[in-house]
Amino acid sequence: MSEEPRGPGDIYASDFTYLKYRGKWLYVATVLDTYTRDSWCIDIDNTSDTARH
Repeated sequence: MSEEPRGPGDIYASDFTYLKYRGKWLYVATVLDTYTRDSWCIDIDNTSDTARH
């Protein structure tokens, strides 16, 4: 049973995935506000231990 969000920031959904691209692993994390449908994505470069927004 799923619950409907009552307002912004009430319920978030998230995912983390990785894929190989041009011989390099790319990691991506996403977060979605299920009420407003605003989303944020962060890609992480595992070679330099940095995150970019």
